[in-house]
Amino acid sequence: MRVLVLGAGIAGITTAWFLAREGAEVTVVDRQFKPALETSFANGGHISASHTRPWANPQVPRQLVKFFGKRDGPVSFSLSLDPTLFSWGLSFLSNCRRDRYLKNAKTLRELATYSRSALQGLTEEQQIKYDLCSTGILAIHKSIQSLEEAALESGQLANTDNQEEVLDASQCARLEPALADAVDSGVIAGGIFSKNAATGNARSFTLELAKRCADLGVCFTFGVNIVGLKTHRTKLEGVETTKGFIPSTTVVLALGQGSREVAKTAGINLPLKTVKGYSISLAMPNDKTLPSLGVLDEERKVVTSRLGNIFRAAGIAEFGSTSAGMDQTRANIIIKSLQTLYPNSKLPDINNSSPWSGLRSATPDGPPILGPVPNLQGLFLNTGHGPMGWSLSAGAGQLVSNWINNQPKAVDVSGLTVSRFI
Repeated sequence: MRVLVLGAGIAGITTAWFLAREGAEVTVVDRQFKPALETSFANGGHISASHTRPWANPQVPRQLVKFFGKRDGPVSFSLSLDPTLFSWGLSFLSNCRRDRYLKNAKTLRELATYSRSALQGLTEEQQIKYDLCSTGILAIHKSIQSLEEAALESGQLANTDNQEEVLDASQCARLEPALADAVDSGVIAGGIFSKNAATGNARSFTLELAKRCADLGVCFTFGVNIVGLKTHRTKLEGVETTKGFIPSTTVVLALGQGSREVAKTAGINLPLKTVKGYSISLAMPNDKTLPSLGVLDEERKVVTSRLGNIFRAAGIAEFGSTSAGMDQTRANIIIKSLQTLYPNSKLPDINNSSPWSGLRSATPDGPPILGPVPNLQGLFLNTGHGPMGWSLSAGAGQLVSNWINNQPKAVDVSGLTVSRFI
């Protein structure tokens, strides 16, 4: 079987790996000159089933009102007159209802749990090094009310594979000493510790897995822009690119934010919108003023990771943003949030902290879109992961490979296919 994978980010590379391992002849096409140069380049590094939750949640409407017109908030929504953004936004807000949120969160958690197992197996089998740290992730809360609500939700979504422990403020400081000052000043009321969560460098993993793919015979075509899909009636014939036509009757669309435009060339409207995010990276200090443990600041929506000798912090969600360009004012929100939690750390200014910004494709309900496209034989999707691509990638890639090879799926996929939007 010959398969064309469009996209060399973590979604595309994991899909290519699982397909090639099953014996498929795989070609990966990407506009960049090597893998993981866009969304997978500098994400927050968290690998967690417990914290893999939809952006569409009951708190978002209040946050949008609270931060409306402000440039220092963690969440913003574009005021663009784009009618598709308006309709997507309405669907997004309807999924903020608690019943829908819990349903979508359970779908995500099941996929993330499966993905964690797939990633562990792949890491051990291939001996891939990517600064993996499996000591857990601590989600901190500013108020007792927020902590209690999170603990209740954790119980509603819990399964036997996800080990979570509710901690008071002093326990948080003992677990991660860098938080002691914030605890003493009353900034932290407590936290939830996910014992089997981890952190790791997604870009390093993607680059290493791409090498393993090449060893299996996967071909890479870089520096090529995808123009569109060529179809005949209900069958896929191939892909038009800036360097010519590539024939293929089986194609995986894993282009992140580019998936929607490419799908439209075949008359397929994917409910995807871009969400811009930011990160900063700096040398990990030796004075232990910044955390080594993965930390999620639930109020400011900033995650931090230690990736070898690098300390990375990431956050901010700009819904509807179409430019990946750096806005230093927005990126500086991350540094300000770190200064609140770690007042004794010697943080550099934004210009000296390797700021990065990128676009992520998001669905209005949260889970990605995986699997075959109805009424177009040969096209498969692996897109719309939002901020959760790292946590979902291995499982999503395995599932798409299972679909193409007509193999059983290990999880319920009813909440993952494009059919849920039709």
